[in-house]
Amino acid sequence: MATHSASCELCVTPSSTTQSTFDLNAIFHNWSFLAALAWEGYVSQGYGAVIVSLTDDNADVSYCGGALVHGDEQYPEKYNPGTEVVVVVRRVNDESVYHLSGRPSPEECYEQATARTMDATLH
Repeated sequence: MATHSASCELCVTPSSTTQSTFDLNAIFHNWSFLAALAWEGYVSQGYGAVIVSLTDDNADVSYCGGALVHGDEQYPEKYNPGTEVVVVVRRVNDESVYHLSGRPSPEECYEQATARTMDATLH
């Protein structure tokens, strides 16, 4: 069984500590999928961020290539896509940005991903 670990290198403070803890637990629980998506997005679109859009009953996850400005920070120019992932968690009235690194790396997660975990179909 593979071991997964991740650490928060830089967290833009969300509106509450409870929310931040919830976000980070969800991100770390889904690290393999999110990191693989980030690597796939980087390879196809360049620097960018994984966007998690939350509603009351749904979570949509996508990759958005290009620069992201949040407060005084500009992402994604300040991260290494081989070892780090920028995740934006969007809610109806709030947005939090997490700059994370973890193991396995995004590239390793992508290599280990199956068609099922990447929500892909074979043609």
